[in-house]
Amino acid sequence: MSDLPYFKFMVMDYLGGDIQACSFETQGVFINLCGRLWKRGGVLPDDDALISRLLRCPEQCYSNAKAELQEVGVLRSSKRGELQIKFITEQLKELSGSHKKRVEAGRKGGKAKALQHKTVASNAKAKLEQCSSILDLESESESESDIPPNPQGDDPDMLQVILDKWKELFPEKPQPRAWTHRKQFNTRWKSDHFRANWQIALERASESAACHEASWFHFEYVIKNDKNYEKMLNCWMKWKDDEAQQGKHSIDAQGAAEHAKVAAMMAPNPEPEDDLNYGDSDKKCPYPTHADDCDCNGAGGDR
Repeated sequence: MSDLPYFKFMVMDYLGGDIQACSFETQGVFINLCGRLWKRGGVLPDDDALISRLLRCPEQCYSNAKAELQEVGVLRSSKRGELQIKFITEQLKELSGSHKKRVEAGRKGGKAKALQHKTVASNAKAKLEQCSSILDLESESESESDIPPNPQGDDPDMLQVILDKWKELFPEKPQPRAWTHRKQFNTRWKSDHFRANWQIALERASESAACHEASWFHFEYVIKNDKNYEKMLNCWMKWKDDEAQQGKHSIDAQGAAEHAKVAAMMAPNPEPEDDLNYGDSDKKCPYPTHADDCDCNGAGGDR
């Protein structure tokens, strides 16, 4: 990252350059890319999905602008998969060369220590003056302007990318601001394993109904320590989802049994069969005083 918060913008070169052959939308993407490259030391990964998120524009919009910028020779992509803009790279090399010359001159004159103190004081004063003028010209987004500088060299933009993914997968959850989790993010981002797997962990957690419903599952849980996001990678909430599903099936089965019981109670009683079928000659006479071979067919009467 450059020590200076600005780069040289030659108005006549811009108005007469090849960039004027591009659309206004592409020129807007170009200016934002210049700022990002200056902030990143002149190099950005050639990843359309990542860059579109950093620029906060649709991926298709960025892809079209990138193709147009490469067509006029303004934007270059190296074999190592890095994006570069020539005049930004040249300015950074010029700054680096000037710095080396100043250090060498101080070493030869035996005044390196004094020159260092003078340079620090001069740079601090210059930064204060430049920042005050830039604040009048630019309006940085809250996610960037409220984030304090990080001496450990983490990537503030990647924290915002992770927060955007959290919002996409868990829109019903509280949406934190970047500066409130800066320290924890610095610690997690040092891990190669976390950098390679944070997105997979979030996506697997989003497939769990328990994670969506639990009040304790929030963004701070994800970056609190190394164990939490590894649990998410291992789908540790699957047992909770299975338990809830089994409980639902049990309730459904119990409800069905209760329903069958009530239905049986409400059903009408069947009428008893009439054993006294007098029309059937095989049946015996119901009168005890009649003979066993009585054929009165139920006419009745004692005899």
